[in-house]
Amino acid sequence: RGLQLSLDAAGDYEIKVEGLPNCVDTDSIRVDGTGDIVLQEVSYGVHHKPAVAGSEPLPDNAELEREAEAVAKQLRVLASRMREVESSKELLRSYATAMLSRDI
Repeated sequence: RGLQLSLDAAGDYEIKVEGLPNCVDTDSIRVDGTGDIVLQEVSYGVHHKPAVAGSEPLPDNAELEREAEAVAKQLRVLASRMREVESSKELLRSYATAMLSRDI
């Protein structure tokens, strides 16, 4: 990718390039210029934009861990209930088989 700028007035400028992928090779970043310029610094960093006003803040790790534990508990309860239903189903199947074999 390339970026070209023409700055009309003298002064200090900070130029930010957004939308680059997270996998940018920091050793591949090059900056050069022509004319009477002095490059004071070239740096690369990942900056996250602040949340949009009115949006919910991101949950912290402790909150996510509590939610994950609550979901895990629900899964354990549902798995237990499924085993009970399977057991009841087998009991009913055995009963029905025994009843049908008596009538024959």
